Amino acid sequence: MTPDDLARLLREALSLALLVSGPALLVALVVGAIANALQTVTQVQDPALSYVPRLVAVSFVLTL
Repeated sequence: MTPDDLARLLREALSLALLVSGPALLVALVVGAIANALQTVTQVQDPALSYVPRLVAVSFVLTL
């Protein structure tokens, strides 16, 4: 295996990892931002209100 083959394989592996994890990370970011905004508006600082919606949304995306 030449260094060029190894570099191509590594590039393809990183691209695949980004392609697979990208949607879940994007959903977690959006849901987390919305949950944090709602916590700020309502002044409720319970950590479960941040984690539970994010967990449910990411689980939903991963099942698709």
